[in-house]
Amino acid sequence: MAADALKYQPPALLRNGHLQTLLGSVWPVCWLIRRRAARLRSRAQELLLECGDEVRLQAFLSSAAGEAGPRVAILLHGWEGSAESCYVVSLGAQLLANGFDVLRLNLRDHGESHHLNREIFHSCRLTEIVGATRAAAERFPKAQIFLAGFSLGGNFVLRVSADAGAPEAIVGAVAISPVLDPAATLERIAALLRDWNRAHGPIAALGICSFGPLDLGRSSATYGCITSTPKPGWARTDVVGPLSRACAVPVGFDTDVNGAALAEGRWGAAVGCGSYAYVTVGTGIGVGLVVGGRPVQGFSHPELGHIRIVRRAGDSWTGACSFHGDCVEGLASGVAIERRTGRRAIDLRPDDPVWELVAHALGQLLHTLVLATTPQRILLGGGVMNGQAHLFDRLRRELQQSLNHYIDAPEVGAQIAACVRPPGLGDLAGPLGALAVAADALTTG
Repeated sequence: MAADALKYQPPALLRNGHLQTLLGSVWPVCWLIRRRAARLRSRAQELLLECGDEVRLQAFLSSAAGEAGPRVAILLHGWEGSAESCYVVSLGAQLLANGFDVLRLNLRDHGESHHLNREIFHSCRLTEIVGATRAAAERFPKAQIFLAGFSLGGNFVLRVSADAGAPEAIVGAVAISPVLDPAATLERIAALLRDWNRAHGPIAALGICSFGPLDLGRSSATYGCITSTPKPGWARTDVVGPLSRACAVPVGFDTDVNGAALAEGRWGAAVGCGSYAYVTVGTGIGVGLVVGGRPVQGFSHPELGHIRIVRRAGDSWTGACSFHGDCVEGLASGVAIERRTGRRAIDLRPDDPVWELVAHALGQLLHTLVLATTPQRILLGGGVMNGQAHLFDRLRRELQQSLNHYIDAPEVGAQIAACVRPPGLGDLAGPLGALAVAADALTTG
């Protein structure tokens, strides 16, 4: 639920976001929160949830009536927090008082859980969080499940809610994720780079993959900057400058979707392909386009999610893109689907009529990709695609119908299922993309 939909207004003296954060951590307030949460903590039972692939996550269950009731709230903390963080305990106590059973989950390597799993935590470990929600649903088969997360935990909540593997018992989700201040965020990342450099030896190269649009022209006065973006405060932000000054090494800079595409070419479903595309269909639509082993770049990077298309006959909806209205993103993104139907993409049945319109728009995008670069692979991921596997067959049919036998090649004929397919790296495409960009920077200087 969007924050503005809640109509919440803190008292005048507490409206400063930094003050709210500090107050929740100072000793008297934290002590008072834990005292008020005595019932939650005294009833807490430690659970080890089996999340698949031999991953176990630690959780603490506090039951309102001593046994699992009809409503279970799963709470996720932020990056440096744990199930014992004051903000998690405070919300848990309030929910318990209102009749919820409360399950406070520790992300991998948080709290006292470092011994449970061999590999370290990173923010793309979505599969195990989905696995934890499934384990909770299996443990409490008659319960409705509600998710709430803070900061990184809020990010996980949103991604779990849109994942096809999430249990059907999830009926509500709330993400509490504050808007990031660009300067403070970049300085914090720069400080981490300096710390890692001192602790682990010199960094050889730095790969930066960011949401766009970006200025990638090295001769440009604004190289390394985010250009136009609807994200508050981030337009015209210099990303490369502050981070490159933190460690004087070769720096690679590209879009997040180009990075993911490069990773798929090195380690994923596009290994051995010289020409391929990585399409992400989520809240927006992005395309990483690789030709001759390199991302396509002219005065900037392609923004193929915003191309104009031939509309389906009879479809006159205005679209959801704030720049272009009925471009591909404005018609087929997760935001567009929700605005058109009033429901999230993950909640729609495979036979919902909107999928015909979504597949038509995406099929037009694939038509353009095939005619422009003849890619050997077109990999489609993102929240919408991950949650609706039936879309792949629809897209293959739309592409073939749109091409109308103009291209005589197995990639769009008998072998189209091998060409138009899901990515191979899953949630790892993003972090591995930054690694691929760093590796390229190291070889090119």
